[in-house]
Amino acid sequence: MSPLWRTELRVGLCPDRLVTAHAVHRVSGDGVAQLRELTKRSRFCVVLSNHLVRYAVLPPKEALASARDWEAYARHTFETTYGNSAADWRIRVCGTGRHAPRVACGVDGGLIDSLRAIAGVVSVQPYLMAAFNARRKAVTAEEGWFVLHEQGRLTIALIGRDGWRRIRVRQATPDWPGMLADLLERELAGGEEAAPEVAFACTEDELPTRLGRFRVVDLSLPRGAQAEARDRIMVLH
Repeated sequence: MSPLWRTELRVGLCPDRLVTAHAVHRVSGDGVAQLRELTKRSRFCVVLSNHLVRYAVLPPKEALASARDWEAYARHTFETTYGNSAADWRIRVCGTGRHAPRVACGVDGGLIDSLRAIAGVVSVQPYLMAAFNARRKAVTAEEGWFVLHEQGRLTIALIGRDGWRRIRVRQATPDWPGMLADLLERELAGGEEAAPEVAFACTEDELPTRLGRFRVVDLSLPRGAQAEARDRIMVLH
């Protein structure tokens, strides 16, 4: 995870490090306790690494009218996919309109409670949504891939004319750039959908402007530009 903001204190929480706009702090032991010490007497937002978040794209459902209905549907989806481990997750669904798919995310409830117990925590945000919203205007194609890389994790999202279609989170090996084209091809293998041929990528690694048939657009913004990016963000309270 790269530093995202400079004008206000935001801290990226990863399994092995804490990331601010000015430094990377290696985590040894309890990352939440280290976060508490790092941010004493400060108000700050916590951005959760995709190591710590699970995502699902929920298709439109006319019968679901309330936020509670959608959260119940999301919980059923996560428990069907991940089993009993999802029973204690804190789940939120991002509203995107009555006829559009919605993104749901799930995070261990104990982690959320520990973070909310820190006096200075203003909000907790999943990295995928924070990174995408900071670059929303730069995603200019009606259909395309949004590829978000952080150390050890590769998040691949397919975005269509009607909104989010799917999100996959995978382990990222050091040679992941050479495998990205095949990963994108396999995401739609055997399906009826035509795969978009543009990928908007956010990574600290170097990527060519073309991978196979896919055109690559680098959205790894410089730090100063990231400080100006403000948009709606999915928040886990």
